[in-house]
Amino acid sequence: MRIFFLDITKAVVFVGAMFFVAGCGSESTNGGEENSDSEKAEEVITYTPETLLKEIQEMEKSLENPTIPQKRELTEQLVEFYLSYADLFPKNPMAGDMVFKAGNQSVNLEKFDDALAHYDRIDKYFQTYQKRPESIYLQGFIYDTYKDEFGKAKEKYERLILLYPNHVLAEQAKQSIAHLGMSDEDIIRSFEKNSANN
Repeated sequence: MRIFFLDITKAVVFVGAMFFVAGCGSESTNGGEENSDSEKAEEVITYTPETLLKEIQEMEKSLENPTIPQKRELTEQLVEFYLSYADLFPKNPMAGDMVFKAGNQSVNLEKFDDALAHYDRIDKYFQTYQKRPESIYLQGFIYDTYKDEFGKAKEKYERLILLYPNHVLAEQAKQSIAHLGMSDEDIIRSFEKNSANN
């Protein structure tokens, strides 16, 4: 099923192209083969922010079941719903949270470039959102931990320290800068050395 999004003032219209197989086959004279035709029909569903949120919450609840089949596919679909919510209702108080969740789920899917884009979107366009500092920090963490791009990681950590010097993550960002490019063993030795000196 393919979903298209159309923005209208206070509601979203999802147009899904669904295919139905019509059982209109008839026996032929050369072996009894059945012919079937595909008919294309469109289903239109209108969502408000509230009803779309409910749909998202139901998907999130489904993902809590560890035995759910096709979990990755459902997670990818959930990310699309998060982003669609933010795209279509950008002034809604939930919009920033939807983009943040899209970032977190993208990390779970190991789609790190997507996650970086979502967290960067929060930094640029949701500047009053309470998790903006965390979004900046997570960009640095992804560059540091998953992409080995230490220069970019340092930039993000320094941005966090500059914008939010008193935030709890600012101190963590300073420590992360100090350990950029170090192996776990090197970090442990560094802690041990600091402890011995204190």
